Amino acid sequence: MTTREELLNPLNDAFDKVKRGVEEMTTKFDEVADKVSSPEVALVLGPVPLYLARNNVDELGDLVQKVVDLADYAVQHHLPVVSLINQSFNWLENVKAPVSEMSSRTSVWRDQNFEYWREAAGFAYRTKATAQQAAMDDVAAKAEFISKWLFEIAQTNVNYMVELAGLAAEVAGKVTQLAIKAGTIVLIPFAAEDAADIVGNLVDKGLKNLIKEADRFIAMLGKIREVESQLADYTKFPGGKWPEAVAG
Repeated sequence: MTTREELLNPLNDAFDKVKRGVEEMTTKFDEVADKVSSPEVALVLGPVPLYLARNNVDELGDLVQKVVDLADYAVQHHLPVVSLINQSFNWLENVKAPVSEMSSRTSVWRDQNFEYWREAAGFAYRTKATAQQAAMDDVAAKAEFISKWLFEIAQTNVNYMVELAGLAAEVAGKVTQLAIKAGTIVLIPFAAEDAADIVGNLVDKGLKNLIKEADRFIAMLGKIREVESQLADYTKFPGGKWPEAVAG
């Protein structure tokens, strides 16, 4: 069984990697943009190569911004995802565990004398105990269902962030390579074109993978009807209430 930490740790690690990737790619891109805009580069390259280089850098800038926008949105929703994970485990720890433990005690005689109850008293006791235990078992089952549903939603969020972290790291790496090559002015037009093409492919592939995870997330949310159906089932709760042990 996956623990709380086994879900939270990859999520937090992915968020950290996304932040580092964004910081690196934006810093290195700014270096490249400043370099291409410098009079020195204009003098060495000439009009046509400079025009091509600037176009490729602009294209690269648009791609970098796409990743930055995705990262900004994801970072803003870090705490809600953490809360979602915690709530998934809270349903198990704070609802299912104690209720199922009470259920197991319901069938155990509280007093040895109860074993000898007969006729009306014995029948009433067993009826009440059976109803109580059925209600507890139902609550435990519902807690397990809701916890699993929240867990699956949380897992799609973690998968999304891990995928985004990988994309940010790859793009940052390519932009950093471009910044290094930009140290040699004559290589800027070719390096910028290569970087724009490579990053473009990375972003296209990355967006497709992110969309897949987003679709899985929507599919999990689409199960809300099943959740409502579970919560609306009062089979074990006569009149929509807990089966009290004492009438009155």
